[in-house]
Amino acid sequence: MKPYVLTILLSFALATLIVSLEDRSGSLTEEGGLIENLTVWLYAILIVFLVFWARVRATCNKVLCPLVILMLIFRELDFDKQFTKMGIFKSKFYKSAEVPVIEKIVAVLVITAILGVVLVLLRHNREWLVQGVRQRLRVQSGIVVALLLAGFSKLVLDGLPRKLEKAGIGANELLRAHHDVYEEVLELAIPVSLLLAAWYLRTRPRDLSELAFSG
Repeated sequence: MKPYVLTILLSFALATLIVSLEDRSGSLTEEGGLIENLTVWLYAILIVFLVFWARVRATCNKVLCPLVILMLIFRELDFDKQFTKMGIFKSKFYKSAEVPVIEKIVAVLVITAILGVVLVLLRHNREWLVQGVRQRLRVQSGIVVALLLAGFSKLVLDGLPRKLEKAGIGANELLRAHHDVYEEVLELAIPVSLLLAAWYLRTRPRDLSELAFSG
């Protein structure tokens, strides 16, 4: 777990450094900025690594794992917003009368397909993942860390000031101004964690059980 703990700590340190830059920090973490582009490139490198070098021999994983990473790239680039009036992962998209019904139907189908892929992967690898985490193997630990980072970024950091206000807790100016910096940098830590896991998948035979990822 040490490499992943270090990754998280370095992410917080980088975010704090960016915040200290004040006015110059916006160009680093804005949409299409350095951090977002670096995140996308790391995901792309991860796809290449999974396809050509990582020891992923099970057909299901060989196809679906790169597909999931590709979905993460699209999500990072807000690809869904290119074809709809607002993001399909927000509840207001489905409540808004301004969004055509056909867009809502397509969005539901897309989300259903994404959930289907994720559920197939979880079902196929659940035992392998759980056993690996219990044994503190680095491959499985890295995947879990990436999942936790994604959940924390989306459920906690995304729109944090608004969520605090809804809960009756005031958000100070520093939090209002810079919570998105920590969100973007922690999202950068997701592909880093997955790349580390993929590297260990290739170099550590002990992390390859007789389960899904090994055949």
